[in-house]
Amino acid sequence: MPTVPKLHFLHIPKTAGTSVTQFLQRQYDLEHIVFETTWRELFKYQPRMPRLKLFRGHFGINLTKMIGPEFKVLTFLREPVSRVMSQYHHIRKTPTEGLYKFASEMELAEFMRHKQGRKLFRNLQTRYIGKKFGVGQFWAHTGILNLPPDRFFEDLASPLLLAEAKQNLNNFFFVGLTEYYEVSMLLLCHKLAALPELDAVKRRERERDSKQVSAEVLKHLEAENQLDMALYRHGKTLLVGDLAREFNLPEMLSMPVETALDYANERKQVLWESCLFQYAQRMRVEQQESWDWDASRGLQGTGWSDVHGRLGETPHRWSGPKLVSTVDAPVDPRRDYEVTIHLLRFMTWRNQRQLEVHTSSGPISLTGRKKGSGWVGQGIVNGQSTEEPFLRLSFHVSETVSVAELGGDPNDSDKRGFALRAIALKPVEG
Repeated sequence: MPTVPKLHFLHIPKTAGTSVTQFLQRQYDLEHIVFETTWRELFKYQPRMPRLKLFRGHFGINLTKMIGPEFKVLTFLREPVSRVMSQYHHIRKTPTEGLYKFASEMELAEFMRHKQGRKLFRNLQTRYIGKKFGVGQFWAHTGILNLPPDRFFEDLASPLLLAEAKQNLNNFFFVGLTEYYEVSMLLLCHKLAALPELDAVKRRERERDSKQVSAEVLKHLEAENQLDMALYRHGKTLLVGDLAREFNLPEMLSMPVETALDYANERKQVLWESCLFQYAQRMRVEQQESWDWDASRGLQGTGWSDVHGRLGETPHRWSGPKLVSTVDAPVDPRRDYEVTIHLLRFMTWRNQRQLEVHTSSGPISLTGRKKGSGWVGQGIVNGQSTEEPFLRLSFHVSETVSVAELGGDPNDSDKRGFALRAIALKPVEG
């Protein structure tokens, strides 16, 4: 998708990472995405750099020095005390986390005073964005790639670090806020001319009630994260300015920051409509005579999980957790098309029997046949009466269920319907 820039999603733990990552990965072909999470793993991508378009992960600002200025940086910030509490509770319930043993044996107040807890939690957002180290010849020194990212986070509360972080943040392509997730995502969609999905299920755990934590602990957390508090306030100011420019709302610039963000929240429908206009313009430019798509490629649609099968399996995208998932094909919707749909597998036999595929004018009559554990359906899509520059296919299933509900991995609670493998649309001649 040539209209989407090369991006580095600087993912700070416990901000809005999972939902944002999945959104971003839908914008790119699989071969253009870097999935690795350690410095050593990144090293193998150096020969492929010209083809890569999306880096994401917990690497911090130093990654930008390695991959070059052509990658635009984006991030989400979160209110620091909420972020710390969220990460602490995440570690306590995740045995694979490195500090699980410490956190599971300590209450938050004790853990924050432990040297490991302070190193992990104190001003983490500022360190991710402001802490730099010399990497001029980084690719040439493979030994350094064995070091974990947090090895480079030594300065926990330097005022110079805050100044550097603010300066870096000023140059980012996008800065969102977890507490203003929907407005932030509308802004990001507008910048990328991508399809917004405000009602997507975001996999952020329930916010912790601050009343469950003593006032003394809250005060200590604030004191330990003064740089992050200042950076978060700066992020609010940047978000207001970006919203005002991107959506032509200059009146926001004369408002107090909190008032301006509330003002944007109250106008989400207007922002949504502006995003849809941008999206339609992009789809008009990308319109094709015919369309052959498979799950290794980027996707514009709603109701899909992340792409699966990147480690040698056949790529596929699961529908769910909703009962309806959509795909927007960049073809002229007023024409008639032969459609072929390949589904790799279903979660239940009922979905295989009851699946329906619709356009705006109703269900498509499909003739299907089994293919392995999946299904291939073929039919005719009649031309639509619409001004939209794309054809929307809606997939309807009877239920979505999780692997855990079916008696499999108890930790896999994501509800799914079917795995989409490929779609082909060819115009009907004559």
